[in-house]
Amino acid sequence: LPLRPEVVYRPETAVFWVWVGAVVIGAWMPLTGNGQAFAETRQAHQALAPLWLAFMVFLVWLMRRFDPFRAAVRYPQMLWAGTALGGTIAMAMAVSGNTSLEQFWASLLDPQTLSQWAPALTAPFVEEAAKLVCAAVILVLCAPVCTRISHALLVDMFVGFGFDVVEDLSYATVGALTSLDSDVSGALG
Repeated sequence: LPLRPEVVYRPETAVFWVWVGAVVIGAWMPLTGNGQAFAETRQAHQALAPLWLAFMVFLVWLMRRFDPFRAAVRYPQMLWAGTALGGTIAMAMAVSGNTSLEQFWASLLDPQTLSQWAPALTAPFVEEAAKLVCAAVILVLCAPVCTRISHALLVDMFVGFGFDVVEDLSYATVGALTSLDSDVSGALG
């Protein structure tokens, strides 16, 4: 069997170091800001781990169905690199960007309208732009093997997958902390 070229670990390229820096910074930001909350709800997350794993396996299976010719599956490290970016720096950029854009809307809208519409007026713009930037980094990093539209589609789906998993974990953490019944029932919601 011929050896497949390495598509992510390419330290001779600047884009690889952009990817490394983005993953490190993207992991560091939420851990320093929310690390204590994650630690306090650890038992709830451990109790729900089988559900999380089943959910993630199902999503990976579903996304792979969008690649019937197995064009991207030949380079799984490309897909997992996208997942890492989506779950780290895209999430960190979204949190920061949503806050900034909400402050902008606060200068234009009355508080009641803003409280009702803030997520709809911020998230689609900031979060999708953050995921797009992450997908672009992976596509440039893996340009030698990204030759089909299905590659871009799968990379983007895996970036969104990483983002979704971390976003859902953060919602579960908030739910666990605010639940009056128990951490598990709060996180499950």
